[in-house]
Amino acid sequence: MVTHTVKTSNGKSISYKKRKISKVNITFKKGIKASQIIDRIKREAKIEISAINLKKNHVFKKGYTLSAKPLAAIQAIVKDCGSTVYYRKGALYIDDGVKPNPYNEHLYLTMYHGLTQEPTYNSDDDGKPTWTLECFDDPRVCAGSAVYVKSTNLTGLQRVKSVDHTHDQDSYKMEVVVYA
Repeated sequence: MVTHTVKTSNGKSISYKKRKISKVNITFKKGIKASQIIDRIKREAKIEISAINLKKNHVFKKGYTLSAKPLAAIQAIVKDCGSTVYYRKGALYIDDGVKPNPYNEHLYLTMYHGLTQEPTYNSDDDGKPTWTLECFDDPRVCAGSAVYVKSTNLTGLQRVKSVDHTHDQDSYKMEVVVYA
């Protein structure tokens, strides 16, 4: 976000914030690692990333030329590394999904505590199978959270892909999509 100030015809100054979209044009040498590219893009574009956990630190043997929007470039590089980029509680995270820790958030969903119906299987979601959980609302659950699910269809530690919170007059529910 960038602050702009404009003077009106009567001499007053009006300030407003606007999202700045910039392109990054950088060329990297042979043998550069993905973590080095991400760090350089992060510095150049002034993007704050809360945590970076790459599944593999991909080496670009022929070098890498970047001429794109910084966030789109980071997403492409992270995809090459086998990890995912997501926003969680207003911060940007890069995660490999290997080390979920439910003990940080203590999120357990069972038919007696949280789940309103049995999980349903989705097979056509970006080529990766997922499960959809219908639950009572818990604001602690967000993308990237690790939850322990215990039901007849699905049992075990799961990583949350997305959450949709809905609040009506009498009900507070959420739809949680977890990776299979």
